[in-house]
Amino acid sequence: MSGSLRVQQHFDEHSSEYAEKYSDTYMVLCRNENRFLRQHTSYTPTSELDVLDIGAGAGTWGDLLLEEYPQARVVCADLSFVMLRRNRRDARKDLVRTDATRPPFAPHGFDLVSISALMHHLIDYSGYAATIRNITSFLGSTKSLLKPGGYVIVREIYHESLGRENTVSQLLFYLSTMAAPGPLRSLLRAGGIRSQGAGACFLTRRQWASVVAESGYRVVGEEALDWKVPVRRQLATLRRSGDLFLLLSPMEEAVPAPAKPLSVGGTS
Repeated sequence: MSGSLRVQQHFDEHSSEYAEKYSDTYMVLCRNENRFLRQHTSYTPTSELDVLDIGAGAGTWGDLLLEEYPQARVVCADLSFVMLRRNRRDARKDLVRTDATRPPFAPHGFDLVSISALMHHLIDYSGYAATIRNITSFLGSTKSLLKPGGYVIVREIYHESLGRENTVSQLLFYLSTMAAPGPLRSLLRAGGIRSQGAGACFLTRRQWASVVAESGYRVVGEEALDWKVPVRRQLATLRRSGDLFLLLSPMEEAVPAPAKPLSVGGTS
């Protein structure tokens, strides 16, 4: 079974969790993403924006964006028909079922491309290093979708370990991609690995900085929102986790302010 099909099946089967069970938490994240966008761009309510939301799911972020920017249009793209069917209809919103790695869009069509918690699902089942290369290649490919002066906004999850920073990242990768029998699969899901079988590759902030640079982007804005790490996870050497927001501009594009390097220590 291909990686894309595994991810599609995962979201088809668990759409109610993402669209309903965790809807309040996700709504907060979407509002934080839009706050972050306002802080680091000159967009106003009168801005006529063409926006692509890759991995849009039920369209929550796109709906909030349309409320803030009445002149905007949003294309919600997702691999899962089941998730797309949960979208609220809006004349300024188009729904497209597509594989994120092969988007059917003409070049240079969007002012803003949103990639929210999608890249950790771009698994190459040949290994961890190959998956990071896959993520880097995908992010680099999105430059062709941007209009001149356009941005990519990213929300991703980071995990960092004591000692070797990416220990937990690698462990979660192997546990989530392994072919586990039913009882073990259920146990792993109960332990918090919701995408067992489909795979997840959560990087450290230092790794995300490397991915961004190697994919040909510069950082215009960056914010890390730390989670409270439970004691049991601290005992498993997990030092820091959270949501990472990035606003990116292609290297060849001028940006309104000097690029801000990703922080990897202290309080963000």
